[in-house]
Amino acid sequence: MRLIFGSSTALFSITFMLAGCGSNQGNSSPDAQVATSHWAGHTYLLDIPAKNWRKPSTDVGGEIAPFVPQFLIAVTGTSNNLTATIATAENGAQDTCNQTQQVTFDESQYPASDFALSKFPMYFHEVNDYVTPSVPITVKSTIHDMTFSSLLPGDSSSSATGSFTVTADLVELAPLFIKPEVPQPATGDGVCGTIKANSTATCATCAFDSNNNDCLTLGAVQLTATLTTATVTQVSLADIPASCASNH
Repeated sequence: MRLIFGSSTALFSITFMLAGCGSNQGNSSPDAQVATSHWAGHTYLLDIPAKNWRKPSTDVGGEIAPFVPQFLIAVTGTSNNLTATIATAENGAQDTCNQTQQVTFDESQYPASDFALSKFPMYFHEVNDYVTPSVPITVKSTIHDMTFSSLLPGDSSSSATGSFTVTADLVELAPLFIKPEVPQPATGDGVCGTIKANSTATCATCAFDSNNNDCLTLGAVQLTATLTTATVTQVSLADIPASCASNH
C-alpha cells in the first residue's frame, strides 16, 4: 500500500529544551573546558532519509520525508554550558526564511545529546500539479514537541542510534495535501481520515489545543548528524522578508 501523499506534507519547525544539565568539575578554566568539549565550535547537518521514518508507520513517515527540511545544529560554549543554534536547511545551506531556535545543554551524558524544542514555526512549500497551470502553495505551520535524541556524533565507536520526533498540526498543513485521495479542499479532518483509511496510523488530540483532534506524531530512527562547514546565522522573525510568505 502506498499512502496518500507522494507530494503532500511538510512538517517541521521548533524552540529547544534540553534534558540533563551537569558540570565538568575537572577543568576550572574556560580554555580547558572548551578543549574537552566534543561539539563546541562545530556545526552539524541532520538529513533524514525516507527509509528511517518509522513512526507512526514506515508508509506514513516515508511519504512525508521529501517535505521535511534538513537541520543545521551550530554548537558553541564550554563542555558544561553549551548552546545549540538550530536552523532549517536546504541542500546543506541555511534557509533564512525560517527563524533559528536555541537550546542549552551539556556533555554530562556524553555521547548522548538529548534536547527538545517545544515549537518551531516554519514555511512549507508545495506545487499542485493536478491543475493546469500548476499552482504553488505556501503554508506556515508551527511544529511541536520536536526532540533530537543522541543525534550529535560521538567517538569513533558510536553508531547511528539517534532519533528524531515531532508533532504536526494537520489543520495547518492540510493545504499541502493535494493528491486526489484526500477530499478537496483538504482539511485536517480530511487528511486524518485518509491516513486512517490507508494505514494503521491515527491522528490524536493536540496537547497544545484540546479542541484540535488532528495532530500526528512522527518519528525517525537510526540517525546521526554529520560535521559540516556550513555556517548558521541567527534569524529572528523581524529578519524574515515578506517574500518568504509568497507562493514560489
